[in-house]
Amino acid sequence: PNRIRAGGVPFAMRASAALRSLALASLAVAASAGCKPAYTCDPGSSVCHARYSCEFQAPCLPGATCTQSFDIGDGVDATSGLPFNYSTASGSVTGGSLGGRSFCGPAGCDDNALALTFQSQDLSIKWVSASCESRETPEQCRLATKTPIPTSPPLTKITAQQTCLNKVTPCTYYKAEAVVDFEAAVAWPEPPSPPPTASPPPSPP
Repeated sequence: PNRIRAGGVPFAMRASAALRSLALASLAVAASAGCKPAYTCDPGSSVCHARYSCEFQAPCLPGATCTQSFDIGDGVDATSGLPFNYSTASGSVTGGSLGGRSFCGPAGCDDNALALTFQSQDLSIKWVSASCESRETPEQCRLATKTPIPTSPPLTKITAQQTCLNKVTPCTYYKAEAVVDFEAAVAWPEPPSPPPTASPPPSPP
């Protein structure tokens, strides 16, 4: 029988409720923190890339889908140190890749799948990528689906969705990895002006 503490509530039930509350709090913190990307831009162009490598901190139950927000916006090119403005023009998200690294322990490796959901600022438009499954080895898949990426309105919100495909045990320490290609206005320096053309010599009288 369960031990009864003051108030008549079984100790095991109170402990279980506390653990459940802690797990929910962990999920809330992970969801609100957001995953910060490293930005790089192709030299001299408007094409930039947001690279994500973020671990899902809270366990994900078998068959469940756990989410984490991926931040994207204005930033600094890691190579040149130059700032850029994330383009909110239609069609700014152009492609990329997604995948992940599942945790492996003595009992084997977790089975996970990752998908990315892109949404407009007002949440009126949503595009969900095809999922990319990883188990024994890390996987990377092209960011695509049969439905093309919407070109209007701009997509400014990204949510990473981890689906735990395990049958019995929760998935833990799953690391999501993705690259999102997008258009941006980069503060590249203006090219130097050409030297002035030398004046022709005066004509003889």
